[in-house]
Amino acid sequence: MSEIVTHASMNRDAFLSAINELVLAQGWDAASEQCEEILNNGNNGSECSISAEACYILAISRFLADDLVEAVKYGESALNADANVSEYADFLAVLYVLTGDLTKSVFYAKLASSVPSVPEIKALLPKSVPSLSNAFVRIEEEPLLRRAVSAVSARDWEIAAHWFSQDIQFNPGNKKSFLGLSNCLTVLGRYQEAVDVLRGAMHRLGEDPEIASCLGSLLALTGEFNQSKAVHRWAMELDAENPVVHASALTDLAIADDLDERYLVERCLEWGEKFGVEDEGLGESQATKKEILTVGYMLGSVSRREEARALANILSYRDETRFRTVGFGYGTLSDVDNVHFQKAFDVWHDVREMDPVTLGAIAFAEGIDIFVDVAGFRDPELLTAFGARMAPLQISLSGAPFGTGLSNMDVRLSSKGLEGNAQGKDKAVFLEAGCQLIDRPDPLEKASFERSDEGLTFGANAELCELTPQTIEWWAEILRKYPDAMLLLKDHDFENTSNLKKITNLFGNFGIAHRVDIIKSLSDAEFFSQIDVFLTPKSGHPNTSALMSVMAGVPVVCCRGGHAMSRTVADQMDHFGIGGETIANNRAEYVAIATKWSDSKEARQAFRETVSKKMADAPLFDFKKRCHDLEKVLQKLWDEACG
Repeated sequence: MSEIVTHASMNRDAFLSAINELVLAQGWDAASEQCEEILNNGNNGSECSISAEACYILAISRFLADDLVEAVKYGESALNADANVSEYADFLAVLYVLTGDLTKSVFYAKLASSVPSVPEIKALLPKSVPSLSNAFVRIEEEPLLRRAVSAVSARDWEIAAHWFSQDIQFNPGNKKSFLGLSNCLTVLGRYQEAVDVLRGAMHRLGEDPEIASCLGSLLALTGEFNQSKAVHRWAMELDAENPVVHASALTDLAIADDLDERYLVERCLEWGEKFGVEDEGLGESQATKKEILTVGYMLGSVSRREEARALANILSYRDETRFRTVGFGYGTLSDVDNVHFQKAFDVWHDVREMDPVTLGAIAFAEGIDIFVDVAGFRDPELLTAFGARMAPLQISLSGAPFGTGLSNMDVRLSSKGLEGNAQGKDKAVFLEAGCQLIDRPDPLEKASFERSDEGLTFGANAELCELTPQTIEWWAEILRKYPDAMLLLKDHDFENTSNLKKITNLFGNFGIAHRVDIIKSLSDAEFFSQIDVFLTPKSGHPNTSALMSVMAGVPVVCCRGGHAMSRTVADQMDHFGIGGETIANNRAEYVAIATKWSDSKEARQAFRETVSKKMADAPLFDFKKRCHDLEKVLQKLWDEACG
């Protein structure tokens, strides 16, 4: 790197000339480093201070790096150091237009017009920096928030988080940006950072039930269950009539504790009684025999989730001579996130921000005979509409494992492996191939490296909230049987200082912290290539990690769980035809199954060689069969409703 030597004889012209040469040779990052050094060294005692010019260079550099916060900071420092340069004020005017603050932009624009221009400084400004007039032409409301939302639409979570963060610095009262930033960080797996963002929002925005509710959910994900419950209670007190806030507190109960299922069903009943829309309104038509049934599917935000593809695959095989389908989701059918539904639905409606009355009117106009709710408690504001009778037959699928609590929800589609002893108002009807909406995953690529050792290795992919003392106690018993074995734990923000301490203490309580490795950057193929047996938490929330393990040919050990959400993995194993080899009902069985797989390399090899055939033949991925199964059940329920 060429160096700018600052000394007493250096003047503005010499400095700017040297900076210009450095920019041409090495770019703005190099120029920025030189200017930072100059500011840190206090100009080396030069007679003619060049701190203003150095700050200006840094402001441009930060702008080019899309860091408007730092660009404004250095721009204002340049103007404070030398208020007699038009370019400094003009650049600040442009920056404030780009942040959406027109008041400050106009102020600096007026200041720029009242002081002289310095051609040597003006010549440094890159052509990529818009002029003030061009910036004003492109002005838009909340420009930084718009950039963030655009990045979210493109699923570019890092970029979206950057712009949400930038907007918060300029608009600290913007709740949308706080929620957006926490959501991005959550998607990226940086839960503790997301918690800190929402705590900052609570401090700045005060008593906001939506912020408090989101914070409660994040605290549950990080395993801070007592804090989560307290914050959820606070949110519900702040807004006693908000179904979304109350639903969030309800669903987090199943994450927080392995509670008795009856308790969870009772809480759902309370929610349904409180928030179900009571107006019977438009959908009072009776079920009558028909040649073609119109079936509506309430997807809501689920239309943009992975499980939606499984439903789309199932419905693509529908019998069009017997069923007409109407989809209700977010966005248009031509949106990138919804195109897979084009073969699944005859009609589509965008229900984003749609109120229950309008929703009921559309259902009536479409002549919906059977209305299937897939969204459940993931979109509580839409679920409330099913409290009214929008269709002669109303059915819940997937999104309400403990029931909806709504008196007008007639049936809950389920599978035997998910059911316990508790039953809500909506009776459970079983689908032969199961009710879980799981798309067939792509085959794992071959790992880029092979294992170099022959030692026994266990693996787990558990969130912090799933690493309960009871789960770790079970894992510790297994590890004690194999003194040389290790446990590879896939990273979920575990390297965060507070989380790492928590995990170390949890495993340290059983003397096995030194036998746990946190794996951060491995692909699924590389992760599963290193492990012999995959351990699932005793009680956890639904995910596809066990499915990926089976896809990789690695045997799974799971527990049937105490309630529907914690029984999802076992239900998957049942439908793959390997339940007897993988599912435990208690601690002793869990340890015994892990021991069986650990003791026999031949058994593990046999599993690897045979499981792919079982997966290929699994009814869960036979979407044509699942569609036939679903239609048979819907027709039977309709016939029963007709009397």
